[in-house]
Amino acid sequence: MANTTWAFATLWHRPVPLLRAVRGRAVEQATQLAPQELSNLVWSFATLAFSLGTVANAKQVVVAVRHWGRCPSFTPRHLANAAWALAELRVLEEEEFQDVFGPLCQHIKDDIEQDDKALTALVALKVLKLKDLPEVAPEVLSSLLR
Repeated sequence: MANTTWAFATLWHRPVPLLRAVRGRAVEQATQLAPQELSNLVWSFATLAFSLGTVANAKQVVVAVRHWGRCPSFTPRHLANAAWALAELRVLEEEEFQDVFGPLCQHIKDDIEQDDKALTALVALKVLKLKDLPEVAPEVLSSLLR
């Protein structure tokens, strides 16, 4: 599912019947999807401006994202992609957004100064104005923002 929607999104192709079918299945299985699969799905939907459908669908995706901190394959890239996509899809109010992504940021704290992708993810989250982000050396962050 994730690879298919990702491929369509990178080609800017929007096959609505297929996206509806994938959305239904993805929402049903959201808590069982790996972080990369779920972040790719929501990124694809946001890129194609394709809604998650109902509020209940969106909440099911958010429930899955909340549990990523417990997943060993969770990375800063997943966090940044999902945060951008959910912000773009306007799924969460600002307070809810902070509540979901703030704690997850603490799980990537150790990765931030060691991994360029983690730093890129942090910059993406700062652009989204997420509060309570882990601190990095100011010179590292400012060099990325130039």
